[in-house]
Amino acid sequence: RLQGMFTDHARQVLAGRARRVAAWDELIGSPTTGEELIVAWRAQAGVEAARASGHEWIFADCTRLYLNRVAGDPATEPPGMFGPITPRDILELEVPSSSRLLGLQAAVWTEFVLDREHLLYQLFPRLLAVAERAWCGPDAGWEDFSARLETETAHLREAGILREPDS
Repeated sequence: RLQGMFTDHARQVLAGRARRVAAWDELIGSPTTGEELIVAWRAQAGVEAARASGHEWIFADCTRLYLNRVAGDPATEPPGMFGPITPRDILELEVPSSSRLLGLQAAVWTEFVLDREHLLYQLFPRLLAVAERAWCGPDAGWEDFSARLETETAHLREAGILREPDS
């Protein structure tokens, strides 16, 4: 009930600014108007809730699109959530088919991020894979992308944007 009251208030404030509510998929358990944008973050459960709701929605699967997860072996990675995600995992992500699906969303939750370098390390090169997957859809192929990924990663390192942070 409290979530419903808060959402109603947010809906009124946003409507006054010509905006609409975007909320995590748990909102489906509260009364909705149908105008809300749902962010399906809870993998299969979120996708099922978003699809069944009839709302427009965004795919933000926490198992593959939360870039605050480690990128490799947790013993050698800087602090992050366990459950490694590689650029290839992202590129080969199975995105559900739905006429109401508007796109993908990647996130970085910063409770593990120590500084700017760490943030950039969490983002890159995996954010490049998110962009490729979002742009190319299921036609994104690892063999074609991996060469471009190496080139772009080298460019990011040369530009000083990407370096391995202290563990």
